[in-house]
Amino acid sequence: MRRSEINAIMRDADAFIQQHGFHLPPFAYWKPEEWASRGAEVREIVENRLGGYYRFRIR
Repeated sequence: MRRSEINAIMRDADAFIQQHGFHLPPFAYWKPEEWASRGAEVREIVENRLGGYYRFRIR
């Protein structure tokens, strides 16, 4: 599967979710660089199991 196909599926899924009255949190749209630069904010998201970029492990 090509990355462009995955991106299209992700956009469609986001639109579907919003059509049904649900909204993803802002961090759902962060790029990997943003995850890397947000420090304490990322720690809180990951520690509280709200989601998170898989490369960040809290030790």
